[in-house]
Amino acid sequence: MGSPFLITLIILLLTSLTSACHRLGLVPRPAPTSSPNPVAQTSRKNAELLGEMYADIFMSKPTDLVEFASLVDAMNQGASLEGIYNGLIHSRAYLALETNQPAVKDATFKIFMEAYESLDSELPQKQLLGALDPTSLFHLKALLSAQAFRVVEAKRARPGELAAWYGKWAAHLAEKKVDFGIAQRNSANEKFHFNWAMHASVDQLQWEVLNRLHRLMNFTESGKK
Repeated sequence: MGSPFLITLIILLLTSLTSACHRLGLVPRPAPTSSPNPVAQTSRKNAELLGEMYADIFMSKPTDLVEFASLVDAMNQGASLEGIYNGLIHSRAYLALETNQPAVKDATFKIFMEAYESLDSELPQKQLLGALDPTSLFHLKALLSAQAFRVVEAKRARPGELAAWYGKWAAHLAEKKVDFGIAQRNSANEKFHFNWAMHASVDQLQWEVLNRLHRLMNFTESGKK
């Protein structure tokens, strides 16, 4: 039996190849089965989530399939979304984007300040930025991410308060008319988001917050959903 990493890599390679063959009509699509492979299901689900995370963070698709498979394997073994996220946003690839990209548009910087101050208002100890000139999109997203982690950490011991904040915050962002990836995220129903947060893990909730912040900034700067 091969290692879990090799199994994950093989599953991803076969999935990618099979999908391409289906699109090209080279092989027929199989009929659905009643008992799908649970290992393949878990890997596929984690690969989809990691693909979304990678696109939100870097605004591009992953190009190194081996590295991608390694991260999927880590998720399959129980690695937290927070740990995977921090690994990506503190990577050398992200640092290069932070330091080498031009300053954002004025409209993007305004959205950043609004989002940062909204998060800051939820903290017992304010994380004031002071004088900050417009800088790269990726640096501003890193600042927002750190602030989001602080807010969730400050409220995580009080699940009801955390869910209430998330419900109100998510509903407010939905009014920005940014596509956050799936219809449920785009809902402006505060009660819906509150109920979801009450049953979600802190790890899941953190990613939903980060997803919205990245997509809000990406859309404002590029105009692309």
